[in-house]
Amino acid sequence: MTQIEASDYHSCALLGDGTIRCWGSGLQGRLGNGDDVQSTTPVAVSGIATATAIATHGPHTCARLSDGTVRCWGPGSMGQLGDGASTDAATPVTARDITDAVGVGVGFAHSCAIGGGGRIRCWGQGTAMQLGNGVPADSPVPVDVAGIAGAVAVGGGEWHTCALLTTGTVMCWGANNYGQLGDGTTTNAAIPVAVLGVAGATSLSVGHFDACVRLSDGTARCWGENLDYQLGDGTQADASTPISPKALTNVATIAAGYLHTCAVLGDAGGRCWGSNDQGEIGDGTYVLTPTPERVRNVGALRSISPWFNHTCGILVDGSAVCWGLDTSGELGDGQVKLTSSMPVPVTVNW
Repeated sequence: MTQIEASDYHSCALLGDGTIRCWGSGLQGRLGNGDDVQSTTPVAVSGIATATAIATHGPHTCARLSDGTVRCWGPGSMGQLGDGASTDAATPVTARDITDAVGVGVGFAHSCAIGGGGRIRCWGQGTAMQLGNGVPADSPVPVDVAGIAGAVAVGGGEWHTCALLTTGTVMCWGANNYGQLGDGTTTNAAIPVAVLGVAGATSLSVGHFDACVRLSDGTARCWGENLDYQLGDGTQADASTPISPKALTNVATIAAGYLHTCAVLGDAGGRCWGSNDQGEIGDGTYVLTPTPERVRNVGALRSISPWFNHTCGILVDGSAVCWGLDTSGELGDGQVKLTSSMPVPVTVNW
């Protein structure tokens, strides 16, 4: 397994052979296997055999294929699948005019791809200007983000989008009601604006109304909404410029979720903080967590992915675990239960 993504009542994994498996809620085609039936164990996404990356931060999912195309599935009423329609798709459809994608990112109801030269194109819901083309309107086909070049990563939240550039800086656009654009204001932006005070960023993750980066010195910075302590500084004050999660050093990866955030440290240990009413922190409790707390009863982690009310991770041996909400089978262990506040193994079904 090379990548895992927790999402909106479902989860997906990219395997080393280029195929994709998803599990959990099948509503509106979330699992990509041709129906809308829930599955408590992984099922194969139809017709994909050469995927190199997946992205899902909402009900829909997109995959970048080795030929540079992008295919998406699930809810499509906002045009977020990119095929020119505004309808759901229970099997993957091809995003129009994307032929040279090197990266892909997904927000709640919009999607983006990085193409040649690091330019970005986005599609789907755009009423909060999250498509970055200066127009507050949806688009069922890809449109160019204004003024972006040299992008190496892109990600979307509910109504905003951010990109990491080759310079180690970050630019964001869209809604800014919680300071999620990181430019020191709460003013919406129809085109990209620079995140203040970020230099030497090596990775980017965009949350619901927030975002985080890992810096080259192994520290992290986060900004945006903080009502559930998801920025990790021990307060509930929103931040319109980047701040540091407490006592978080030697960061290998960081991932922003819906109302919680997680990181893998250099010792392969997981840390999570923020909302925990469904056990999504993974520390055996259901207590709101203001600062990073160690994920318990799990082996060495290679990556971690929080979203909505659950979290998933890949261990260094390539196996997967998930924890948190499980009302739709999104933990993938073959059963439906209300929650699990400790990691459980995803049932191998490939």
